[in-house]
Amino acid sequence: MTRAYHVPEILKQEIEKQVDDLLKAEFIVPSRSPMASGVVCVLKPDNSIRMGCDYRYLHSYTVT
Repeated sequence: MTRAYHVPEILKQEIEKQVDDLLKAEFIVPSRSPMASGVVCVLKPDNSIRMGCDYRYLHSYTVT
């Protein structure tokens, strides 16, 4: 399991908003898995924020 990345307060608010929207739309569901992936945010050309996940740690345990 990885530690959470440091995220500025303004991005925390945007991440919480996007996660709430995804939960309401049922694109994601709550989990109690011991594995976790960090959230990364990227500024899009229209100055909105795109949220993504850093799966490098999870991929290091994936058996191909």
